[in-house]
Amino acid sequence: MPPNNYCGPQFKNEITHPITLLVFLIVLAIGGFLILNTWFM
Repeated sequence: MPPNNYCGPQFKNEITHPITLLVFLIVLAIGGFLILNTWFM
């Protein structure tokens, strides 16, 4: 049986993981867009 505080971090990770993934994709998209812009200017 896991300790009582085990539920907290796991629940928090369930929420923050998709957000960090979304932020990573947005940063990647913006970075790629800027690289393409600097190449074609």
